[in-house]
Amino acid sequence: MAFSVLQTKSDAHTEEIWACTWVRSVKTNEHLLITGSLDDSVKVWVWDEDRQLELKHTLEGHCLGVNSVTANAEGTLLASSALDATVKFWDLESGEETNVIESNEHHAWKVAFSPDSRLIAVGTQQRKVHLFEVESRKMVGDLDTTGKFIMALTFSPNGKYLATASIDGPVNIYDLQTSALLTTLDGHAMPVRGIAFSPDSSMLVTASDDKHIKIYEVRRLDQSTDVHLAATLYGHGSWVADVKFAPDGKRFATGSADNTVKVWDIGARDCLHTFTAHSQQVTGIAYSPNGSRLASISDDRSINIYNVPV
Repeated sequence: MAFSVLQTKSDAHTEEIWACTWVRSVKTNEHLLITGSLDDSVKVWVWDEDRQLELKHTLEGHCLGVNSVTANAEGTLLASSALDATVKFWDLESGEETNVIESNEHHAWKVAFSPDSRLIAVGTQQRKVHLFEVESRKMVGDLDTTGKFIMALTFSPNGKYLATASIDGPVNIYDLQTSALLTTLDGHAMPVRGIAFSPDSSMLVTASDDKHIKIYEVRRLDQSTDVHLAATLYGHGSWVADVKFAPDGKRFATGSADNTVKVWDIGARDCLHTFTAHSQQVTGIAYSPNGSRLASISDDRSINIYNVPV
């Protein structure tokens, strides 16, 4: 089956959708697509190949727009951050709120679970990254980045590193065991909104307001902090808001303020397909757990589901 749009869920939220993630629940075996919106809500959708997207839960509790969502590896626990300066935790099976972290003066902007689901990283508007133990909700680490406003952050799949991106361009990579700053990547001079490690943790892709996508080789970080810039890709007509790797690591996707979603071949360094189904800027993307589907969200309040050949 070729690249195609499988479903458009119009008016999925009542305002712009700013966050999404896709995970498989080990409890129910459901494929759960989670979206967060400026309408203050988080929605949990079940993807079924026959029935397509069906709403499972609407999670209400934030009093300002939701800007980030992340699920643990088991697909049982969700964390969401919002403009109300809180990080809320939700049981994905019941839809119940289970806990909350008040970020107070350090307004949370991005959240991410570690691959082993033990930690959650909270990136703030005051350049701080707080590391919390998920079970106790206690802060166990506090990273002061060299950048400003933290716009994106991600753990490496091997659990060794945390990468952060900021509004002024620098991308920092930290050693999680020592909390040491290993290297700073200065390839972008404008805000970096998206960063993603490859599934084998050997590459880091960055996406920026400068319309460029950069691919860095980071496989030897444990031996040298000299990171090689492998490629710079062009093609989007406006800033690039998000980047995600396919589970097999052979491809990655980007979403942009030019209203498009592009799928790229990591080996050929080439764009394989461009989706043009949104009428406003694309704010986030997420691959399905098996990599055969791709979701995108937008300021047009819709969710698109695509077939992406593997």
